[in-house]
Amino acid sequence: MMPTSIPPTLNPVSETIYDDRDSAFVYSAGWEDKGKQDAYNGTLKLTTKKGSSATINFTGNSFSIVYRGGPNYGKMLVYVDDVQVGTLDQKLTKYASQKRWDYTGQLAPGPHTLKLVFVNFKYAPGSLDAVIVRQ
Repeated sequence: MMPTSIPPTLNPVSETIYDDRDSAFVYSAGWEDKGKQDAYNGTLKLTTKKGSSATINFTGNSFSIVYRGGPNYGKMLVYVDDVQVGTLDQKLTKYASQKRWDYTGQLAPGPHTLKLVFVNFKYAPGSLDAVIVRQ
């Protein structure tokens, strides 16, 4: 059975989940579609190209990044409105899908741009499965 749901965040006013295939995402060169049964909606994006980026515009107060990680996975820099707000380390002791990195800050009302930039190389992959936006 293919999981299609991500556990909800506690007490959100409203949540929107953007799957990796959503047309709202803009991907640089280097990303590939991968089918994974345990990924959100059965697919995710992978890259091994240093500097690859994924960008999405959204309106919300907070967000989470859903990804796949594992022993050889790399890191992504997380930017909101061109300011780095964190680093997502996707290295885990074992392979797992639908892991979640939560932005702990509170964004000002209005539109925002989220950009993820892959910083590792030497065949360490980076992944993007979905983005959850909360208002």
